[in-house]
Amino acid sequence: MEKGNTEMKLLEEFFPEFTQKLDEIDQLCSEKRMIDKRTYQFICFALSIKARSKPCVLKHFKGALEAEATLPAVVQEIKSKFINNNCIQEY
Repeated sequence: MEKGNTEMKLLEEFFPEFTQKLDEIDQLCSEKRMIDKRTYQFICFALSIKARSKPCVLKHFKGALEAEATLPAVVQEIKSKFINNNCIQEY
């Protein structure tokens, strides 16, 4: 099992109210979103990377692809938000 999935399982087991609230936030954002789904997923993806949350990175990476983002677009998003802002170094 992936480490990210294990972390979410632990949260669900020991803090079910927290994971429930995360689900409620996702639902609310989905219903009230003023931006398109792809942009929303890109924002969540970027925040997940910044927070170093593997489960969230995986969730929103998949979400971006499901929202019809292409892999090159996701890579460009990472580069434009992080490498160009000196948040990470390009090797």
